[in-house]
Parts: sequence; structure tokens; C-alpha cells
Amino acid sequence: MNMREKSVGIVKKKYEYIRDRLNGKSRRIWAATEAEASGYGGLTIVREATGIDWHTIRKGINGPEEKKESDTARIRKKGGGRKRLTEKQPDILRAIENPVDPSTGGDPESPLLWTCRSSYNIAEELKNQGYGICQKSVHAILTEESGYSLQANRKTEGE
Repeated sequence: MNMREKSVGIVKKKYEYIRDRLNGKSRRIWAATEAEASGYGGLTIVREATGIDWHTIRKGINGPEEKKESDTARIRKKGGGRKRLTEKQPDILRAIENPVDPSTGGDPESPLLWTCRSSYNIAEELKNQGYGICQKSVHAILTEESGYSLQANRKTEGE
């Protein structure tokens, strides 16, 4: 075993121990520190040992991305991530309620509504109409935003 393979093995062992405790920023800083400490060829050693892209390691080596780091524990900016489906497709609420309306039950004076339609069937129908939506999204929109229960109440004896 040559010196390079030995170095890769050592870095790999360190990374396996610490990997689950790192977030994106700390992983980049740790990889840059290891690459710098390894000397010539350190970037390649760390890349081979960890699988971290060399661009990421280079970004950590070139210095902190923020000169004025705040004391907050946030790693990413607020407002990041996917936009809500109802924001991307504002007419999706109306499109969901069209197939649900005929099967809606409940007292008109009561805020509780329910439907016997399957969220899988509703999602399939919406996909056929050209909407990009899955069963989980249909379920979330019906229960959280429209106030539906996806299960009908039991019949009482008089019904």
C-alpha cells in the first residue's frame, strides 16, 4: 500500500465517523481543512475518500463564503425550497373541487365536509386533465385547505 492509498484510507475513516453530524456548510469546511492538511494532492485524496465534488472542496478552500456571518443557526436563506402547489397552479383548488362536489356529504350548516372519493382517483382524474399532481398533494389540499374529511361518517340507525 503506497502513501496515497494510506492517506485516502485515513480520510475515509474520519469521514465515515463524522459524516452524519455534518450539514452542507460544515461538510465543505471539513473537506477543505482535510485537503489543506494533506498537502500536495490533498484535494484529490479527500475527493476519492469522501465522494465530495472537487468544486465543493475548492469552494471551502477559497475561504468563507460570508465575511459577515450572523449568529443564527440558519444554513439556508429563508423562503427557499419549493413553492406551494396552490401558488404554482392557482386554479388547482377549483379543479379538485369539481370531481369532489358530487360526492360531498355533510350538513350545509356545519363546517364539516366529507367525500367518499379516493384521493388516488381524484389525482388520476386531474392528471388526465393535464395537472401535475400526486395523491399526497390532493389529500393535503382537501384536508388542510378545503376542510374535507376523506371518510364519510357512519350511518345512524334511522338512515
